[in-house]
Order: sequence, then C-alpha cells, then structure tokens
Amino acid sequence: YEIGVRLVGSGMCIRDRESGWLDELQAICYHQNDFDVLHLTGMVDSQEGKACMLTEDEFGNCCYSIAEDITTALGRPFPRLILLCAEAKYSSRQNEITTLARDLISQGAEAIVTFGDEGSEVLISRLYQDLARGETLGSAWRQIYREACRQERPLQSSFTLHLADTELLSRAFVTKERQQPQTTFELRSGFIDSAQRMKVADRDNFVGRRRQLQNCLKALKIDTDKVGVILHGMGGLGKSTIASRLICDRLPEHLSLIHI
Repeated sequence: YEIGVRLVGSGMCIRDRESGWLDELQAICYHQNDFDVLHLTGMVDSQEGKACMLTEDEFGNCCYSIAEDITTALGRPFPRLILLCAEAKYSSRQNEITTLARDLISQGAEAIVTFGDEGSEVLISRLYQDLARGETLGSAWRQIYREACRQERPLQSSFTLHLADTELLSRAFVTKERQQPQTTFELRSGFIDSAQRMKVADRDNFVGRRRQLQNCLKALKIDTDKVGVILHGMGGLGKSTIASRLICDRLPEHLSLIHI
C-alpha cells in the first residue's frame, strides 16, 4: 500500500494507492513527482542475503523487491521523507527492516522513518502536523520523542529515524514558496465511452479492487482456456470503472470496443 503526501501550509494533499505492484508505484511517482512524504506499508524479509520488501506482480504473484528495485520505481527526485511501516515476515528477522532502510539510504534516499507496532498512528499524525506547519525535521522529531514519553513508551522500539546526513535535521519541509500546492488534487471523473454516457473514476482516484484486477488479468493474459471475463453485480459497484482500468492501464496493446 502506498500513500504520497504533499505538505501544504497547515494541511496535507494526499494520494493513496493499493496495489503492491512496483510498476504502479512508478506510474504514481511519474505523474506526481513532487511528493514530500511517501508512506510505504508492507512486509520485509530476506532473500539471497539481501533485505527486501514483499511486493506483487500484476497478477498477484509474490515478488521480493530489494532497495534498488524500490528506488528505481520511485525515480528522481526522491520524496523528501519515506515512512516505512514494515513488519518482519519472521520475528527473528526484525533487523531486516533496519537493513532495508539503510539500503534505501545508500540508493539515494535522504530520510527514512521505520515503524511497525500498534499505536503508532498518534505519533505519525503528530509528525505530519509538525512538518506541515513548517517545523524542521529535527524539531518535529523532538516533538515525537516528547509524545512518546507522554505515552510512556520507548521510542526506539517503535520509531527509528535514518538519515543520509545529519544536516537534514535542520530542513523545513514547508517553506513560504510552498504554502500553496502547484496542482490541486480535486476529485475528477472521466468517461469510458466517447459519447460520455458511462461515467467512471479516473486513474488518480481509483483505489483498491486489486484482486479483481489481478484475476481479470490472469484470465486475459495467462489462462489460454479462457476467452474473456464477465463483471457482474448491482449498479454503482464500480464494474465500469474496473473495466476502464483494465482497458486504459493494463491492456493498452489491445483494441478497445465499447458498446453501451
């Protein structure tokens, strides 16, 4: 699950996407390459001696993505801060989360916060609020420490800050020049047909339905004994939107014929 955040004044502009597929993450970062914070949630393991995050391909098969794979998907410039909400696949491999963060730093990421235990939402919310108000990363981190003390919880066990350079602690994520967003993230809808009769959610506002898309792609691309798929259900459930995502994003090499 990926969430991209732009910090604007005292608020945030948020993009979220549930996919697990690095190509999808790459598409998000290509179209919206001005994220301040990227929030990645997933499971971490070790494969062939390297720390990796468990991701998926477009069909839902498990993939092991090392730091280089993730940073390649992110492209340049990297988000200013990466929040890595990770859980080790096996309790004996908790150190793999730290290793992955350090590998991401070595690949060009500047600042990473790793966390994973329950109850971290309050601390993350506080971090977002302070950064959006123009606090430096160091100041915001001190506030996190104080909040953790109030909760009587050891910060090191739940939060770790990894930096490429300690000078980043004096960086303010929001400056006067960035008080207003360059582009607004308003809700928009498109049409699947040229006559504009069938309204669907556009790509930027399409969230979820991962398994349905993956099952459709398996039937259309892998299973040679299947000739197509049927999307059925009550009106308004998003059947046309799923079809439009398949046509526009996942099957661009196919000819699209739409009959309404």
